[in-house]
Amino acid sequence: MGMIPITDVADFDVFTGVSNFDTSGDPYTFDATKKTTYTASSLEALLGKRNPSSNTSQKNFRALIMVLTDTALTNEQWKVVNDHSRVFGSPAADVTPIYNFWEATNGKGTIKTDELNNVTLSTIKNTAIENIVIYPNPTDDFIQFYGLNKPQGYSIYNIHGKEIITGNIDNNQKIEVKSIKSGIYFIKTEHGKRFKFTRK
Repeated sequence: MGMIPITDVADFDVFTGVSNFDTSGDPYTFDATKKTTYTASSLEALLGKRNPSSNTSQKNFRALIMVLTDTALTNEQWKVVNDHSRVFGSPAADVTPIYNFWEATNGKGTIKTDELNNVTLSTIKNTAIENIVIYPNPTDDFIQFYGLNKPQGYSIYNIHGKEIITGNIDNNQKIEVKSIKSGIYFIKTEHGKRFKFTRK
């Protein structure tokens, strides 16, 4: 899924092994052991074609903000949470140096962080049911799904987007992966959930 066509995605760099991060200057400086440049074509090879396309993908979202704390927040602390929530969900440019959601999507997307009293309990329940994870990750010989509420098909792809294993899986059922080479893989369920895992 994406808000713009893959052809509009500018090349970008990802650095790993980052150290000596210095924010005192402009621009910030750091050291890194590796730099990887991603292009539109390499992203599509890695992740596959966007589905849904940028023309039909969701653009407007609602978010539930939660605060987990050992002690109750003071009124002043709640004000800070509310202010940050309001700024992040604002459908306009704000005055902070950090992009809110609308700014980060160049005005193509919105995220609503208020009026959650209109969200029904059934919606929250459905969201919880779809909280699926895979484990162990990394793995030597198998992976399992936790959180599936019914059996479904799956496909495993290598980093080049080639489908290498398909099948059907139920909750906590093992998928053998010891026959594939060490590396990074992606597994996708028939309902569109996608996970990355590492075969050691």
